[in-house]
Amino acid sequence: MAGDRTRSAVFFGLYAAMLLYGLYWVRLSDVRDRVQSLTLFYVLIGAALCYLALRAVLVILVKVSQAWDPVWVAIDLIIITVAVRLTGGIDSEAALLYFWPIATYAIRSGRCWSAWRAPASMWRPRGPVGFLRSTPAAWARGC
Repeated sequence: MAGDRTRSAVFFGLYAAMLLYGLYWVRLSDVRDRVQSLTLFYVLIGAALCYLALRAVLVILVKVSQAWDPVWVAIDLIIITVAVRLTGGIDSEAALLYFWPIATYAIRSGRCWSAWRAPASMWRPRGPVGFLRSTPAAWARGC
């Protein structure tokens, strides 16, 4: 149980660091030129930090069940989508953040196949077909 609490604390620490880095990142000249509204971006970061604090209390102190994980992922994806929209759309470097909730959910839920499937779904040269054929074999091995 202490391991779960430590893992969650590390996750929330990294999440907070990522949000705080976003405050610095948006000030870079190349990024600032693409930002549609600096004020809205700051509001988004503030709201995300408040959400993160509430989520940390619920997960670490109240110990809500893992049944809430899909809700947390959905909220994370909404925050990331708004950040991507505010910083120039899919060409923004913020689009790389889409891997964050997928990877953390995969680690937390023990579904390692989702951590492999997420990068494959963004692979475009020949498509992810070759990878997806091997996925059932990975499932059978227990990943």
